[in-house]
Amino acid sequence: MKELELKKKDLPQFDLLSQARPIFKFGAPIKSVDETPQQNELSVDCGIFVCYIIKRLAEKREIPQTLRPRDVAEFRVHMVRKFLNDDQRTWTEDLWKDNQLANEMEQ
Repeated sequence: MKELELKKKDLPQFDLLSQARPIFKFGAPIKSVDETPQQNELSVDCGIFVCYIIKRLAEKREIPQTLRPRDVAEFRVHMVRKFLNDDQRTWTEDLWKDNQLANEMEQ
């Protein structure tokens, strides 16, 4: 893994958005990762591969050069569970209806 040398002023800036308002700005170093696992040409798992690599980088863990189909399937299950079990960020049907009603009242 190569870390590009950038001066602080050259770091890309990202805005985290919350309800269309920037809430936090931060700079992030750019990393170039060689020898990452690649999906086969018929696969539609590019998002899974990208998320897997980002997760490994965030955890400062080694990135394997290959992923078995079983590894991809297990990580997909991991991601789905994260989305479904994140109570703080998951909307129920009732919350959605309340939000729709509130939006209608504002208009």
